[in-house]
Amino acid sequence: MKIEEEQGLLTKFKEAHFTMVALGDSNTEQNHWTGAGLNWLGMVSVNIRSVCRNGYTIINSGVSGDTAAGALGRIDRDVLRFAPDQVIIAFGLNDSCLDPSPESFIKNLDALVKKMQSAGSDVLLRTPNPIIDMSTGHELHQVESRTYHVKAYADATVKYATENQLPVVDHYAAWTRSMKSIYAGELMLLMGNTMHPNSCGHRRFYHELAPALGLDDSLPYEFNHLIDREHL
Repeated sequence: MKIEEEQGLLTKFKEAHFTMVALGDSNTEQNHWTGAGLNWLGMVSVNIRSVCRNGYTIINSGVSGDTAAGALGRIDRDVLRFAPDQVIIAFGLNDSCLDPSPESFIKNLDALVKKMQSAGSDVLLRTPNPIIDMSTGHELHQVESRTYHVKAYADATVKYATENQLPVVDHYAAWTRSMKSIYAGELMLLMGNTMHPNSCGHRRFYHELAPALGLDDSLPYEFNHLIDREHL
């Protein structure tokens, strides 16, 4: 389910205190890959005051290396005890090297979503970024001895969201479209390594996520041509 910017998910919280939890892996957790810069959730917190005028609380519950199954074991501690109005869920990257089929992943994702909805939280899903070849800017499927099936997991996440009428931001599709442009090689400039976007990559995450939340997506971004002028 796509959300237009003027109908962003946060607009209904203009007059009330708002609590958001981001649940995910290393690309949600604030860590060294951004080089001491803000990650996408930090950029949300910078811009959210323009929408949520009566206060807000933002909690980062990302854990490096985590999976949807792992998140189920910590959901009470890291999400539900905060009684969030909005939860943003992003898994699939680590999950995709454990099993070629996303069937178990979707079952775990569904359990996460249902627990949050039962607690009264709105849910937004995000797909992972593709793994980037740091010499070409194109997609990698093999890292060391592990094979990653990111496309299958991203596609399954979008399908699940569509079937359950949940909003979803498909970063995977957007980033792989850029691989077809003349600027494909510059994708490596958005990465700290093959799997982890740097601060510029997180600005792209924010740019893609902001319209769904009803936030301004015009945060300064050095590589706008990777978003706006993708010449094939």
